[in-house]
Amino acid sequence: MNLLITMKLSDLNLRNHIYPLTKIDEVDTILIVRDTIGPSVDKVKYYCPPTWSVKIYPIGLFIKFLYLLYLSLKYKPKLVLGYLLFPHGMLAYIIGKLTRKRVGVNLIAGPVEFFEPGSPIEKYAYTRPLPELSLYGLFVRHIAKRMDIIIVNGTYTKSFLEKIGINKEKIFILYKPMENNFIQTSIPKVIDVLFLGRLAKVKHVETVIHSTYLAKKVIPDIKVAIVGDGPEYTNLVNLSDSLDLSNTIVFYGWKKDPWNWINKSKINLLTSEREGFPQSVMQSLHCGVPVVSSMCGDVTDIIQTGYNGILIRDYNDVESFATSIIWLLQNPDILHDYSNNSIKTVTERITMSAAQDIWMEIIP
Repeated sequence: MNLLITMKLSDLNLRNHIYPLTKIDEVDTILIVRDTIGPSVDKVKYYCPPTWSVKIYPIGLFIKFLYLLYLSLKYKPKLVLGYLLFPHGMLAYIIGKLTRKRVGVNLIAGPVEFFEPGSPIEKYAYTRPLPELSLYGLFVRHIAKRMDIIIVNGTYTKSFLEKIGINKEKIFILYKPMENNFIQTSIPKVIDVLFLGRLAKVKHVETVIHSTYLAKKVIPDIKVAIVGDGPEYTNLVNLSDSLDLSNTIVFYGWKKDPWNWINKSKINLLTSEREGFPQSVMQSLHCGVPVVSSMCGDVTDIIQTGYNGILIRDYNDVESFATSIIWLLQNPDILHDYSNNSIKTVTERITMSAAQDIWMEIIP
């Protein structure tokens, strides 16, 4: 069988999403329409609009539409799938209906996709009750109800969809396994607390900094690493300096070997207001590094307080983050148990075979 997919994901994210599909014998070819050619993956063929057109959004989108229409008519895919409702899910929906193919969407960002495009800040935080759907949301729900398949990251998003009237029979929870690089190693733990990710407002990395400020009063020699880059980099460095934390928090920028940085760390912090399903959490668990996380969506399926980490109600609860950091660092035996349980979580639940089984339900 052939599959037709449209997306705009990073190369690493693409590989993690697609890799289980490539190991299914029944899948012959995965046709991906994307802005640029992605990583070389078995069974995957890329179809990309001209580089110049990508810079002119309406033209690039229209060319993608034409590619999808042509590929659906020529290769007769078993499923047309978009990653993110807007615009890729909408493109997949139109193509699927025009060519009479099964159509689906992967809601990688979660419920926020039903409220407005983009990434609004502190408006639709998953740590708080979400508002009623606007006219835009009602339109998106109308489209979603007519999809054949909706893939989500966990029960938080699934419950939201059921609440707004989406048939639960078409909703599939799919956890994606990590690449083999993310394994526990014997690298010395020279970092106490790690933040790994994009430095964007939605991540609220300022909570990491303020929590460190409080934790340092109890653990003066605490070492914190922020690994990543993004639009908030300068603001965050300035905040750290203003709190006299320049010798405590080190900003390392983006790194191509995140598994090494995770393995150097004792605790990973996630302070987002919302997440689809953060790669850094899965990566940390694979490396045996417990996670202290805000309750920012589907992550609550995986992180269990008292087992492999600590969940905190809200992303701006600086005191609770600081208290959790201090408690774990001052109780190395508990931290060790959480580390072992982190690996158990992924080896028992987030496996390649489990992902393949879900895919075979999606594309029977």
